[in-house]
Amino acid sequence: MNSVESAVKTKVCISVDVEPSVAGAFANPSRFKPLLAEPVEGKVNGRSEALGFLLRTLREMDLRATFFVETLHPAYFGEEPMRRYVEDLLEANQDVELHVHPCWLTFRNGRPDLSAFVSDECADHPEERLVEILSRGKAQLKRWTGHEPVGFRSGGFSVNRAVYSAMRRVGLRASSNICLAYTPPSEDALRLAGGVHAIEDVFEFPVTCFRDPGRIGRSRMRGLQITACARWELRELINAAWQQGQSYVVIVTHPFEFVKRDSDQYTKMAVNKVNQQRFRWLCSYLAANTDRFEVVTLAELAQREPERLNERPAELSGKITSSVARSVQNVLNDHIWAL
Repeated sequence: MNSVESAVKTKVCISVDVEPSVAGAFANPSRFKPLLAEPVEGKVNGRSEALGFLLRTLREMDLRATFFVETLHPAYFGEEPMRRYVEDLLEANQDVELHVHPCWLTFRNGRPDLSAFVSDECADHPEERLVEILSRGKAQLKRWTGHEPVGFRSGGFSVNRAVYSAMRRVGLRASSNICLAYTPPSEDALRLAGGVHAIEDVFEFPVTCFRDPGRIGRSRMRGLQITACARWELRELINAAWQQGQSYVVIVTHPFEFVKRDSDQYTKMAVNKVNQQRFRWLCSYLAANTDRFEVVTLAELAQREPERLNERPAELSGKITSSVARSVQNVLNDHIWAL
């Protein structure tokens, strides 16, 4: 172990996007309706196995995560359905920050107005419109929490420089808007796989991504996400980040990842035991290895002077054996309801 490894802790931010689902309402509004309780609460046999599972696990391990709560969906659902989940987050002392999916602004009087469809891509909107959207989202979140958010994540990781300019103008200091594995930004300067970077006076902490070898010739970027990584990969990759002196690791998940569903309408649900085991293992591992890792929230990072600002992200790569084993596990988990 070199001196850098022994002296520097890698700060790990567990981030969770809490959001309803359009659930096919744009494609077939007469047949399908948006859903909130199912993807957020995920109640199975009378117990929440989605958000509730996350909060039980974090409480057990004495850890805090950052929950990016979507704030434009009251255009369809109204304010009250999400309020009780936000209250659960606050009661559990979790960090609640801003998340927006602009497509929710398409809804009028309980139905989507497809003649005035609002793009869900933040990068599609001009800066002045983004200022309006973010201001609306901030005001909604403050009504739920009683305080101003400091952090932001754009829906679908859609981002460009105008998003950061709008963030600065509305007083948002930190973000985790970039995930190369999901939505690579069109601007080369924003194609960042990790670390911390100053963009338009906003501190950006991208979701940590790695090169997945996959099948021969099928190498691609993959994010540190519970559905995307088996626990042995998570262990290998966060330790590789620490060994390379990476200051920050951002992991992403969603409540709905911890339940299985038969369709986008969630007519049948079951516990996703594989994903729950992965998350429990991750939290347990981080809690047991505080000599290497410090679990932090985005709000805490926004208050600190960033370490190694604009550092080159660690070049993380998975192993072929780990990738194949995870792929097999994921396929079995997707097709065998009882797992």
